[in-house]
Amino acid sequence: MLRVKKERRRKLVTHWLRREPTSELKQRVGFLETEARRREVEPDYKIVARLLLLLLLTPFKVIYHLLMALLNLLFARASHKRGLVSQNIAMVARDLHAPLGTCFQWFIQARFAIFLLVANTMAFLLSLFLDPGLLDRLMLHSLYFKALDFKWIAISSFSSMFLHANIYHLAANLAGIYIFSRVVERELGHFRAALIYFGAGVFSAVFSNTIYALFASKDIVSLGASGAIMGLVAAAILLRPLTLVLGLIPVAVLGLLQIYTDISGIIRPSPADNVGRLAHLGGYLAISFMLFLFTAGEKQRMKKGLMINIGIVVLYLLLVYLGGLRYISFSLY
Repeated sequence: MLRVKKERRRKLVTHWLRREPTSELKQRVGFLETEARRREVEPDYKIVARLLLLLLLTPFKVIYHLLMALLNLLFARASHKRGLVSQNIAMVARDLHAPLGTCFQWFIQARFAIFLLVANTMAFLLSLFLDPGLLDRLMLHSLYFKALDFKWIAISSFSSMFLHANIYHLAANLAGIYIFSRVVERELGHFRAALIYFGAGVFSAVFSNTIYALFASKDIVSLGASGAIMGLVAAAILLRPLTLVLGLIPVAVLGLLQIYTDISGIIRPSPADNVGRLAHLGGYLAISFMLFLFTAGEKQRMKKGLMINIGIVVLYLLLVYLGGLRYISFSLY
């Protein structure tokens, strides 16, 4: 009888393990995976708060441990003096290292962002020594699209993402990568953040250069990672619009200011403006073609995020027309 009960229990457990997971179980697993990703990349405001607290307390801790080292040196027993003083000096070193360790942790948590920072910097340094003719070929030309040169369309759509006009162009793109990639990596993980970045980069290149090829009379040359970054901007402000970046600014505010500046630049173009506004627009639009990368729960959050962004825009317009607030112009690029 006991053997029959054990066998029946074993069959029930086997059946439970082999059955298709229920929607509730899938949601629970998805929630746990999201929480694990969020623990990998801390919000900026938490790290900044911890860093400010360390900077505030470190001088007092250092003074305290130095005083303890002096007291131990003067009054401790000879047999214990060396060990106690060494311990106090080690505590001073630990206190001085803590703010630096927090800054380093802040920097390295977003692995894909670090990869992009290194890759773009190395590509910029390499471009300084490349043959000018080859470098020009690696940039994205609208002539490639007019001539339907699919080989160089494919090559330059990717290579141009890692090329920059000057050190200021590079620095602005690196700042954008780090700010927005941290938010997206925290929500989606490194792999899906990479898919969004490169997908938006290629889509924005094809989108903008197709328009140039159809309507521009001369060859338009494009380079830079800003189209790809705008894909991260769109994902960040939809997924977590109220997440604080740089410690105190909601990511939606930065993203919407950039979108406003780009749309203004397209509507009222300036001859002095050499920023690829159409590529930026393509980066924003690219996210609508990559919705298959998101789970049902994430899509629901994106709908709420869209409503929050619309609310911010409406509030801004009310402040402009009712409160006398002037229009704000902002652009990293």
